[in-house]
Amino acid sequence: MTRARTAPISAIVINGPSSSGKSSAAKALQRSLPGLWWHLSTDSLADGVTEAVQRLIEREGRAGLERAQQTLDLAFDCSAFVAERLIGTGQHIIVDTVLQAGWNDAGRWNDVLDRSTSLWVGLSARPETLRSRESARHDRPAGMAERQLSTVHEGIDYDLRLDTDDIDPDGVSRIVAEALTERANRVER
Repeated sequence: MTRARTAPISAIVINGPSSSGKSSAAKALQRSLPGLWWHLSTDSLADGVTEAVQRLIEREGRAGLERAQQTLDLAFDCSAFVAERLIGTGQHIIVDTVLQAGWNDAGRWNDVLDRSTSLWVGLSARPETLRSRESARHDRPAGMAERQLSTVHEGIDYDLRLDTDDIDPDGVSRIVAEALTERANRVER
C-alpha cells in the first residue's frame, strides 16, 4: 500500500526474515543512490552480544531467556538511538532489521522515524529459498529464517513488498530507487 507523502525520504527501513537479502539490498542501495546513505544493520549490534547471549541461555536455560531477550532488545534500541541521531543531523539512513514481533517491534522505529519521510520495504522469500541461503551462510541457526517469516511482516504497513526469490539485490535497489524518484516527483508538484 502506498501512502500519500509530502516530503523527501531520509530513511529506508528494510525488514524481513534472516537470509531474505536485506543487507545485500542495503549495500546495493548505498552503491546506487546519490549522496551518502548510512547502512544501519541491527544484526551488527546484535552480533556483538550473540555469543554472550547463547552462553547465558546455555548456563541458565529458560531462566536466562528473559535476560537474553532484554540484552537483544538493548542492541535494537541502540540501533534506533543511532538512527535518531543521524536523522537529527540531516543524514540519510538505510535500516536493515528483523522486526521479529512485526508491528510490535516496528513501534521503536515509528518513535524515531517520521513515516512521512521514510520508505518501508518488506522483503520475503519462499521457505525453501530461506533454508538454502541460511545453510550457505553458516552463521545462523538452522530454521531461524523460516520461523521469522511467520511474524516479521505481521501488521506492518509497507510502501513496498518484494519477494527476493526472483529479484536480486540490484533489482531490489532499482525498485526502491524508482519509488524514491516517484516520491521526489510528488514533492516537487
